[in-house]
Amino acid sequence: DSLSDMLTRIRNAHKANKSVTHCLSSNLNNNVLKVLKNEGYIRDYKRIDIRRTLIRFTSLTVSQI
Repeated sequence: DSLSDMLTRIRNAHKANKSVTHCLSSNLNNNVLKVLKNEGYIRDYKRIDIRRTLIRFTSLTVSQI
């Protein structure tokens, strides 16, 4: 499940004091990221297209509270 994977990656990045993490991109993940950004849980996100594969990734900047 990509949503739970994304939330786990955000939580782990926060616990490890990392400022950036990556997750798989999907419409559901992007909509959840939009809400997380508006609520201040993450600083920013952007979609990264890798041309060699059909997999799309999202790069997240995690807020350190």
